[in-house]
Amino acid sequence: MRLGSGLKPLARGEKLAVLMPGMGAVATTAIAGVAAVRKKLAAPVGSLTQLGHLLDGGAHGALLRDVLPLAPLEDVVFGGWDPIPDDAYAAAVRAKVLRREHLDPVKDELSSIRPMPAVFDTAWVRRLDGPNVKKGTLREKAEALVQDIRGFMEGNGCGRGVMVWTGSTEVYAEIGPSHQTLKSFEAALDRSDPTIAPSMVYAWAALKTGLPFLNGAPNLSQDIPALRELADRNGVPTGGKDFKTGQTLMKTTIAPMIHARLLGLEGWFSTNILGNRDGEVLDDELSFKTKEVSKLGVLDQILSPKQHPELYGAVVCGVPLLDMVRYHLFGSGRTWIAEYGSAENADEFATLYAYSPYHHVKQGVKYPALLMMAADSDDRVDPLHARKFSAAIQAATAGTGIPALFRVEEKAGHGGGDMVKKRVASSADIVAFLLDQLDRPAQ
Repeated sequence: MRLGSGLKPLARGEKLAVLMPGMGAVATTAIAGVAAVRKKLAAPVGSLTQLGHLLDGGAHGALLRDVLPLAPLEDVVFGGWDPIPDDAYAAAVRAKVLRREHLDPVKDELSSIRPMPAVFDTAWVRRLDGPNVKKGTLREKAEALVQDIRGFMEGNGCGRGVMVWTGSTEVYAEIGPSHQTLKSFEAALDRSDPTIAPSMVYAWAALKTGLPFLNGAPNLSQDIPALRELADRNGVPTGGKDFKTGQTLMKTTIAPMIHARLLGLEGWFSTNILGNRDGEVLDDELSFKTKEVSKLGVLDQILSPKQHPELYGAVVCGVPLLDMVRYHLFGSGRTWIAEYGSAENADEFATLYAYSPYHHVKQGVKYPALLMMAADSDDRVDPLHARKFSAAIQAATAGTGIPALFRVEEKAGHGGGDMVKKRVASSADIVAFLLDQLDRPAQ
């Protein structure tokens, strides 16, 4: 990919803009932390760029910040957007992540940062609202963001910048026709298409102006074909799918140890509901669904229960991708060829076949009880994956008394049913299945 201007080292005297859509608890905590480090009131704990070292013969070598052309913290300038007009100090006090004893020494720095009017839509974040919002069509709002970015960069002497989404989790959405190409996306902006989320508008504006875009929430945002096209065209990197600093961090840290030691699990319970505006937003079932879907596959990918089925008493698997040889022929499969490869390529076929779960179900293996979940209208992962795998397990375990069940949600997509009634029924079936199987006497 051709690299855009966003990755050029800063010239002497230039600043680095860090622009954040959503100036609530996450953004203001980050700003306060940087301000405290600048004033030597705190150490940059947890910062790879500030505390990380290169290795030199097994020992600590030079600091990363002394080797790489990174902007020093003194040259970082913060800005952002929010529908609530509070300055960063007032927002941080209200969020109550940091106490006043931490905030008051950097009050002047925080108070000087006021949010620009936001692109915001209560259809996408239903539990928040505020007066500090842009007016007009979706295209007019998108172009206004472009002007905000350019004005901020010029007004603060910034040579480059980055946009980091620190806003709320939007309601669950799937890739649709307006998201497929840059042409269709920009046409959707012109007609104020309701399938274009505010986070996508911010990503578009960032990529248009050459700023890398990092997504700190599990929203679709930049992760659609249209915006990947724009990023490739302008040579701008994108990344992120939630910050993953809470329960997902714990799972991805502890689960590899469990897997490496070949220890089984009876279950994993976690909560991820915070106070302040994050908790308020996630109290809406459709915003919570976005968070939930993004986290469902973490343990399954790490623990690999299909490799060591004897360690587990029961498995529940939702909307899985299991036939890696034919996945590209169905649903959104062809859009994943760049990531997984294609069985139509002889070399890639061998790799795909080697780890394709469906093709490695074997007779004589003591598989755990299985509940496979799918949705009949899933246009991302075709339910044939769950159906075929369930059938293969049923054949392999015939006569053993170990169940392999296939549950399909009707009139539902990749994230399952949207109605509360459907979600309750699905959860009840899962709990009933696990209680039945894990409470059974050993066979």
